[in-house]
Amino acid sequence: MKKTAFAALSALTLSMLAGCAGVDTAESVDGRATALVPAVETAVGTYTLDKSALKQVWEAAMPAEGPSAEQAAQMVAQMMDGFDGSMELKGDQTCTVSMTMMGQKQDVTGVWKLDGDQLSITAQEEGKDDDTRIATLVDGVITISDEQGERSMSLRFVRSVE
Repeated sequence: MKKTAFAALSALTLSMLAGCAGVDTAESVDGRATALVPAVETAVGTYTLDKSALKQVWEAAMPAEGPSAEQAAQMVAQMMDGFDGSMELKGDQTCTVSMTMMGQKQDVTGVWKLDGDQLSITAQEEGKDDDTRIATLVDGVITISDEQGERSMSLRFVRSVE
């Protein structure tokens, strides 16, 4: 079960990383091009995995009653102890997602693009095809959803106060 959860989260995490977008320009009164402050700049920062939301997702996937429910709750608690994640969206529209689970840390780099509240994140790993996922960025929270068969799983990353 741990390996299945790790594989699912790893697949979701690794698949989370999106295209490039330029900075809009406009002409100033004197005719020179000036950079507008795009919404992209408001997205730049470090976001931390919302572990309480993730715990709720995991618990919802576990049996609600019976002897296996207690074992499942213990397993979720153990998994949460060793699980951590962060995402950094940089001003050059590159990003890094770092995840740690069961003592294994994995960093994935890529690029990102913001269009309204739609955040495209493309993982770029050497030797692998680019993998783009669409997330939402609303009020400092990035939500990445993925369908796993009949189940839907979401990861939430909350902007860190700097």
